[in-house]
Parts: sequence; structure tokens; C-alpha cells
Amino acid sequence: MSAESDLTEQTFRALLTAAVAQGRRPPHTTTIGPACWIAIDILARDHPDATPDQIVAAFDAFAIEHPQVGRAEVHPELDPLTARAAEFAAIEALTAQLTITYPNVDPGTVAAVVRRIHADFHDHAVREFIPLFVEQAAHRKLA
Repeated sequence: MSAESDLTEQTFRALLTAAVAQGRRPPHTTTIGPACWIAIDILARDHPDATPDQIVAAFDAFAIEHPQVGRAEVHPELDPLTARAAEFAAIEALTAQLTITYPNVDPGTVAAVVRRIHADFHDHAVREFIPLFVEQAAHRKLA
């Protein structure tokens, strides 16, 4: 493992620990990728109620974005946990987008609406288009 890979993994683990233990949101950095950053940010914002699935999603995002750090390459189409991590990231990005689109709606309300709608799709087996369905329903609800 190279020195750069060591630094990347150390940064990821430090940011993850700070998010889980203290609810500290990660600073924007080029050391980790955007999916890692979003996954860690979700953990920090949900502190102290972050779930194990969210922690797994952060590790999966790291494995996808940094395969050179001694992990086997992950194929999203074959790995349901990786697909779940991407879905969490898409839902968080959607929440941020809707907060900008609807500035007159409290950001907490936007997040609650998106989470409620996303929860309605929990039992669907085909997950590929869930973020799109959530977006459409959220626009209808928030408009």
C-alpha cells in the first residue's frame, strides 16, 4: 500500500469516527471521493441515531471510490450493499437539491418529506429507479 493510500484510508477513518462518535460533519476534501463524503455527512447529521447500514454504506462508498487501498474491486451491479450506498447518496443529493429548489420550505421539512417517501419504497425489490420516484413524489408534495 502506498503512502497516498495510507493517508486516504487514515483520513476516511478519522472522518468516519468523528461523524459516528461526535456528529462532526466532514470538511470538503479531495482526499476522499464525493460518495464517501456524502455517506460520512449522513452519519454526522443523523448522530446519535445513525444506523449500522449507514456505516456499511460509508465503507462501501470508500471501497468503490478507492479500490487501490487494498480492497477487491466492487461491481455495483453485483453487490446489493454497494447499490444501497449509491441509493443513500442519491437520496441525500436529492434532499440538498430540493432544499435549494424550495427555499421557502424549512430544510428539516424537506428532509422529512424525502425520508418518508423513500421509506414507502422500502420493500421494492428493483431499486434502480427509486431515487427518481422519490424525486417525482417529493416535487408533488412540496409544490
